[in-house]
Amino acid sequence: DQQYMIYKNIAQKFYPNPVVIRTFDVGRDKSYSYFNLEKEINPALGTMAVRLFLQEQEMFKTQLKAILRANEAGNIKLLFPMITEVEEIHTIKKIIRQCETELEAENKLPKRDLQVGIMIEIPAAVKLIRFLGDDVDFFSIGTNDMMQYMLAVDRNNSSLSYLYNPFHPSVIAILFEILNEVKKIGKDVTVCGEMAGKTFTALMLLGMGYT
Repeated sequence: DQQYMIYKNIAQKFYPNPVVIRTFDVGRDKSYSYFNLEKEINPALGTMAVRLFLQEQEMFKTQLKAILRANEAGNIKLLFPMITEVEEIHTIKKIIRQCETELEAENKLPKRDLQVGIMIEIPAAVKLIRFLGDDVDFFSIGTNDMMQYMLAVDRNNSSLSYLYNPFHPSVIAILFEILNEVKKIGKDVTVCGEMAGKTFTALMLLGMGYT
């Protein structure tokens, strides 16, 4: 109920503009007391985000139901982080349908379409884009993590900051590849992270064809 009221308030204030809600991106450098996460040797490659919530499905459903209920004006979009497999998307959509059915039984489901998107943060996910035309409505590139995985550099390690380079040829190449693959299936793509918020990299993105 608390989440529902917060999301509904935000969506109403932004209407008619869209509001994109990313599901809890827990793990790596983000931890919360209500999760009993085991200490992992390499948390950047471990149980986090969607991987965690597919294990903790009741908590996942709590957030999904709040978002579905809050979409009264029809301007909310749903975004899932750290997707690696097509099967993850299919499982998520199955859980969304379960939530819709349960809310419908309680007469709490607005009759509004909800667009579903995924974050492109893992390089392997780039190779999935061409197969997702029927499953995903939009994409968002998580440039901070994508660069970390592309360049094998911990983005929080100050002694390696010189290697965390948005102008690295491999980063530029994968940004072009994402844009081309998304265009082929007729979907929208946005950019998230520091690359979109800094002048030089934002100009480079515009020059590449990102809007």
